[in-house]
Amino acid sequence: MKPRAELMRFVVTFQDGELVEGATLGSLDTGWNDLPDKPIEKLAYTNPYGDRIVLQGYREYNHMIECVQRIGGRPHVTDVYLMGAGRNGDDDNVVVYKLTAFQKSDDDTLRVGDVSVSVKKRGEEYLGSETWGWRKGVASD
Repeated sequence: MKPRAELMRFVVTFQDGELVEGATLGSLDTGWNDLPDKPIEKLAYTNPYGDRIVLQGYREYNHMIECVQRIGGRPHVTDVYLMGAGRNGDDDNVVVYKLTAFQKSDDDTLRVGDVSVSVKKRGEEYLGSETWGWRKGVASD
């Protein structure tokens, strides 16, 4: 199956059962910042092949995109980040899922749809810096 960027979007399930689906990556505004202020039960993300990644059981969640823009060109998304913090009482670390949405060059070892997972210290989760946009979750512990 050829990767399809229009499949890439998040779906949030809130504690009260409400589902909210984000916009596709083509808009650059995924809708994360417009979510209702209520606890998230789980955060799911569909990759460009139609597979789902699900984060659940965290005290906090975050979603962000990374974009590049050539001079005079339109910006486009290169990577998508899903983050979870505070699982099993661990408030010091963040689990970071990075999904490759666009291959930056032929030399890039990560291909469209590849997922890498890392654990970062809180406040250093993105390129050694803190991120904003965290949403309250429902921890499983």
